[in-house]
Amino acid sequence: MRICYHVSLHLEATLTFSFHWYPVITLTNHTAPIQFFMQYKPVALVTLNPRLQSITDLTELSEVYHIRENYTQCKFSFIDDKANAYFGTAPVTKKDLTLESIMASLARIPDEEIYPVRPEGLIVADRGKLESKDFYIKRPGLLDYELVSGEDALAQLLLQEGRNLECIRRHPHPSLASYHGCVMKGDRIAGLVLSRFLVTLEDRVHQTEKPLDKEAVMEMVTSGVQHLHSQGLAHNDLNPNNVMLNEQDSPVIIDFGSTKPFGEKLISAGTEGWVEEDFDRSAAKNDEVALRLIREWLDGQLS
Repeated sequence: MRICYHVSLHLEATLTFSFHWYPVITLTNHTAPIQFFMQYKPVALVTLNPRLQSITDLTELSEVYHIRENYTQCKFSFIDDKANAYFGTAPVTKKDLTLESIMASLARIPDEEIYPVRPEGLIVADRGKLESKDFYIKRPGLLDYELVSGEDALAQLLLQEGRNLECIRRHPHPSLASYHGCVMKGDRIAGLVLSRFLVTLEDRVHQTEKPLDKEAVMEMVTSGVQHLHSQGLAHNDLNPNNVMLNEQDSPVIIDFGSTKPFGEKLISAGTEGWVEEDFDRSAAKNDEVALRLIREWLDGQLS
């Protein structure tokens, strides 16, 4: 016999209580024959699930086709307002994905695997900026979590980017992202606060109602890269989706997750289509090649 009760917590999650009844057999030996008395004792199992109202509440959602195994899979993540993170997969296309299948798959990720302990020297963001639409909180990317489950690789990537952004904050440049500090969960970094921009260079070239000055864009992007190199750092992942534009069409380089001092080994690097050869170490050459490819792409798009 199984009885399930569902209790909804309106703040952040749903608790599911499953009561399983297990028999306890008692032997009683009197002058009469042995009698069997069967009792049942409930055991409650509690599972904490994220509270989602719709699929659009997901933080990340991706559809992947596995060529060798010949099947399609959806990967998804959710980070709630308390910075609790969840990851799940479902063997269906986005079209067939349901809220029920998402809820059945999502599992909590341990904080220590994705959130690093904040070291001295990394500032904490003002709480007021967390509520403003002028700022954006960058969280760890979780769609590849299953590849590093049980490790702290994602936490190390977030810490690395935080250190890079702190260096940029101390040595600013108008073409490099403006960083405003860490979002904390206890003593761990749960996100990085950046100024918000609404359009990437990739999207901006298709907005034909307003001409884009490609020479000015390339001059400012190149200046930002040169400034980064002067600090002994290479970006290692320049592409049109990592360049944002403000309302004045001034470019700002973002995404410093692959940025490292020259010569250091990289955990992640480059984006397909914006490299000429694979590389696994940080180098100014990686950025110089990407700048040339972006220039050639802009010439083709805006000719």
